[in-house]
Amino acid sequence: MSTHSPYHQVEKLYFVWNADWSLAGAMQAIQEWLTQTSTCALCEIAYAGIRPKAEWQQCQAAIPVPVEILCRNQLSPALQAASGDAFPVVIAQTAQGLILVLEREAIAACEGDVERFRVALEAALNSME
Repeated sequence: MSTHSPYHQVEKLYFVWNADWSLAGAMQAIQEWLTQTSTCALCEIAYAGIRPKAEWQQCQAAIPVPVEILCRNQLSPALQAASGDAFPVVIAQTAQGLILVLEREAIAACEGDVERFRVALEAALNSME
């Protein structure tokens, strides 16, 4: 087991929603909130209704590297190439480049639980050795 922080190789993390940054994307988010459905497992982890979960805010604050949250249509070509076609994802910027850390399935397996997400994220970062 590594004695380093799981974040020791990470310069920055990108959390990418399965949503578009647009008026239509905002309308879809409202519709999903009203119907209590979601197409974004990361949104389920981060939000309770329309408000960020306190646990999510604490989780983000505890991450010792910068975190940028983006919608899937805000990605640079390099981030798009690293993410593939299935969202949401978590991507790490390292000295070696961009690395896909958590795929959609791993995020969905957290079932909306912030602590499970944190554990999954740190386990994935530890396995980047």
